[in-house]
Amino acid sequence: MGNGINDVTSSVYLGENYPCEVRGIFCSFVIICFCLAELLQFILASRLDYGILAIINCSIALIGVLVTKFLMETPQFLLMKNKQQDACRNFSKLRAVHDTCGGTNEFQKIKQNIKEEQEKKASIKELFKARANYKSLIIIFMLNIFTMGTGYAAVLSYMTIVFSSA
Repeated sequence: MGNGINDVTSSVYLGENYPCEVRGIFCSFVIICFCLAELLQFILASRLDYGILAIINCSIALIGVLVTKFLMETPQFLLMKNKQQDACRNFSKLRAVHDTCGGTNEFQKIKQNIKEEQEKKASIKELFKARANYKSLIIIFMLNIFTMGTGYAAVLSYMTIVFSSA
């Protein structure tokens, strides 16, 4: 559950709040944090009782859910809901820009993109009509299958048992 919350929240928040120039760096940082947290889990699992570890993990997940309640809405979301003043205020806070949003070129680009998205109405069928989309979907699907096919999930499930017996 916590992994799903993290995947959705961090992807949307990073994609909508960070400038394009640094977005990739921050996405890499999220993956590094995920791997470090997983390493910490294996270390703790080899030292603690599984019941205590489960309580710790549930507490961390609960804190994560509570913290998401205090996240600011993204300017894109607010613009989609026609709340321009709130979008401008949140954009200024998230980007640490003390200029009016009317004069900010990036904010104007976001508004234009939202307007273009609202004019286009796409369906799931259109996702499969374009050859490039179909190809990308197959690549992503195959990468995930190959990742899981290597035994990654099985190794992770029994990692503590393997290391504790060594």
